Amino acid sequence: ELGAKALLNLAKIKKPQKNLLKNIKITAVCDVNNILLGKKGSAKVYGKQKGANAKEIILLEKALTNYAKIVKRDLGININTKHCAAAGAIASGLKGFFKADLTDGSKYISKLLELDKKIKNTDLIITTEGSLDRQTFFGKAPFGICRLAKKYKKPIIFICGQNKLRNKTLLKQNNIIKVIELKKYARNINQSILEAKNILKRILKEE
Repeated sequence: ELGAKALLNLAKIKKPQKNLLKNIKITAVCDVNNILLGKKGSAKVYGKQKGANAKEIILLEKALTNYAKIVKRDLGININTKHCAAAGAIASGLKGFFKADLTDGSKYISKLLELDKKIKNTDLIITTEGSLDRQTFFGKAPFGICRLAKKYKKPIIFICGQNKLRNKTLLKQNNIIKVIELKKYARNINQSILEAKNILKRILKEE
């Protein structure tokens, strides 16, 4: 039986006889900071986004709970920690089976690109996201941009496919002065996805 549902029947994990990764350190760069289980976990926060219905989300939560329990019992590693929900919970597997260090992706990329210095020396920031919603602020890259913008008091124009965030206070708190939503310029969500390039060109000319 394929998929996360199979984890419901997971009963035991056998440790390998030989540790082939003894001298190898693995770092997993994660795009969100959610833990694996619970209200802010993988199934309950991201399940619906990935196509799961309410019944399937309950099943996924049970499966992941059993998985975390067996990993902790047999491997001695807690995988219900920060970042473990990233990439459909792949991060939890990297931590549990490969002892990977899970790190904040936005901070990692920011450091790599020297975004701190670049944002400090700019006047206006434009950042993007497919869907602007509360998940955007769970440690994703745009949240990292907002964090730096706030640090240096720089305004942000946010371009997104669709805007599900109606909390103006939250936008203001993250230095977002304007939200441009591609869906508003299209007949429907599918057109906004398929013709994103042309719609964006039109928006930039008009705005």
